[in-house]
Amino acid sequence: MSHRQRRDHRERRPDGGTRDDRRPRDHLGTRADPSVRADRDLFVRRGWVAREPGRAALYQGCGQSGPPVRAQLRGPAARRVRPRREARAEARLPAAVQFRHDGEPGDCQGPCRAAADTRSREFSQVHRRIAAGSVGVSTAPVRVGVIGTGALGFHHARLLRRMPGITFAGIYDNNSARAAEVAAQLETVAHPALAPLLDGVDAVTVAVPTPAHAEVGTAVLERGIALLMEKPLADTVVAAEDLVRRATARGVVLQVGHVERFNRAVRAAAPYLDEPRFLQIDRLAPFQPRGTDVAVILDLMIHDLDLVLELVRSDVVDVRATGVPLLTTHVDIANARIEFANGAIANVTASRVSRERTRKLRMFQPNGYFSLDLAQGSGDYYRLKAGWQSLGATSLEQIVEHVRLDAPEAEPLKLELESFLRAVRGEEEVVVSGAAGAHALALAFRIADAVQASPLAAARP
Repeated sequence: MSHRQRRDHRERRPDGGTRDDRRPRDHLGTRADPSVRADRDLFVRRGWVAREPGRAALYQGCGQSGPPVRAQLRGPAARRVRPRREARAEARLPAAVQFRHDGEPGDCQGPCRAAADTRSREFSQVHRRIAAGSVGVSTAPVRVGVIGTGALGFHHARLLRRMPGITFAGIYDNNSARAAEVAAQLETVAHPALAPLLDGVDAVTVAVPTPAHAEVGTAVLERGIALLMEKPLADTVVAAEDLVRRATARGVVLQVGHVERFNRAVRAAAPYLDEPRFLQIDRLAPFQPRGTDVAVILDLMIHDLDLVLELVRSDVVDVRATGVPLLTTHVDIANARIEFANGAIANVTASRVSRERTRKLRMFQPNGYFSLDLAQGSGDYYRLKAGWQSLGATSLEQIVEHVRLDAPEAEPLKLELESFLRAVRGEEEVVVSGAAGAHALALAFRIADAVQASPLAAARP
């Protein structure tokens, strides 16, 4: 089955969906065993797919470390859907199935259970297309290309050309000299125009200047090609929402390149997260011309806005912000205070005119405190000891336990690209959907509006 027919389950609704549709934070953790048990039946829309010898049963996991849906056995596919009472009969999977949580195999416990309960105990539906009789979700290599070979696009191509299970179809850049240089360095083909590249791919990654995101993304999606768009999704909320609608209409994967979701420190902290209530994020960088075609809010801060929205998972009720342009015509340094409906507060600062590079995240939650160095991929968690009130402690060290946060070392961009390819193959859900990217963009523009309305902006000549 063509990779172009697969769809991102988070983008199934015409309005692009909401962040509340997403599953708990299992995608932030490390992956180990797949969330599949060969001895289980599969519950599908009030019917059960039988587990029989040599036939793999699938279920949607929660808090599992592996991909949520994957064929585990190398036998023939199940052949018919039966009512629950006939669960042991031989069954067949239709071309597209939707899995829903029903408190059965893969049900989660603890914080994950609480997260599900706050969303009416339903997980978002998982759309998968599985051909009857196939040995897995997909076995054919994915044909992948890269559009835009600037500073970031170069690394997309560098990593993708060496990844197993794909056919790297080459690159395209409207700067032909740059394209030829990268093609020679990476020993790949530079296409003379966009159309020839799109003729030979199932999926592309796009790393062009932000003002071109909507035009290039539309050209890709209208061909039914899976798309990983670098952040931000577009340069306007209207354009971002249009890309989400096009991906939904075509039934193809749309992922947004918010790479901090794959940061080693964030992955290490994920198992300990429990409703953070105060977040302080500082992202400071020396000046460089790249990215100055937009304000620092869209260039740098948007990484942290996506991260904050994912961590807090509540509606934004108020935004206050200030910022100034220093070296460009756009805002070069900005600070925003974001209030959420659940009482959480996020204080976010971004600058591209600093002397030193800093990327730090601090979080407080009812049972502890996180200090994450996103630049180094390291962090610490200080959690309250059980029964600390009765310890008679006289210092902070006596009532908290220090946990050194660690996760397997890996290049975040490589993890992001690998996750995109798994989504294209139908092996797992998209980590940062188009709807999530549009949500982060909408918050970024809300902050930009608050900057313009601030007393500091009004005082400038």
